[in-house]
Amino acid sequence: MNPYFDGDESFIFFGMDPTKPACSKQWNKYLKRALTLMKYPNPKEICFHSWRHFFCSRMLDVIPDKRVVMALSGHKTTAMLDHYGKLLEQEKTLAIAKEAIKEVFKNESTNEPVEFKNFKMVANM
Repeated sequence: MNPYFDGDESFIFFGMDPTKPACSKQWNKYLKRALTLMKYPNPKEICFHSWRHFFCSRMLDVIPDKRVVMALSGHKTTAMLDHYGKLLEQEKTLAIAKEAIKEVFKNESTNEPVEFKNFKMVANM
């Protein structure tokens, strides 16, 4: 659908300038409009970059070679890509720790797991 289509090197997301992809400000405007129409409680807390973060986090789950994820996401350094991976690893660690703590500290008389609220990482990974 790109009116400036010029073969495999053309942009999927295009803007008014055929030499550049669509402007992120334009995408954010439409994203916030869609979130508002969906009655999302706080559309200002979501931006188009959130989708990139989600994509990278999930791809790092299934693709072991970071170079492939970097090629897909457009990251030029592993340091920036590792930023997404670090957050994902912390989330996974917290989920595993919560389940282990529930099992270890379950109520022995009822065999019910103990519920912990506001559980946070103490050490930075």
